[in-house]
Amino acid sequence: MEKDHYFRVDFDQLLNIPENTSDRERIIENEINRVFPKATPDDVISFGKYKGKTFREIFATDPGYIDWFLRNNQTLDIDVNAFVSMMRK
Repeated sequence: MEKDHYFRVDFDQLLNIPENTSDRERIIENEINRVFPKATPDDVISFGKYKGKTFREIFATDPGYIDWFLRNNQTLDIDVNAFVSMMRK
């Protein structure tokens, strides 16, 4: 793939996107989110001192940890809007 300059992936065909559809960007974004889901407040943490708890549970008892986590996370893709919504409630 790296050596063949003519190699091309046809994402429209791969995702069965109809020609000239106005929803192309939305379809591709939905597929990316399906394959690579973002972390949400209801996801269970699989590491650290709060292993086995959801972000929401942790926020209820230690909101500072969630603030720290969001500022220092470099590995998880996070649904920022969902976390902001949780923190505003």
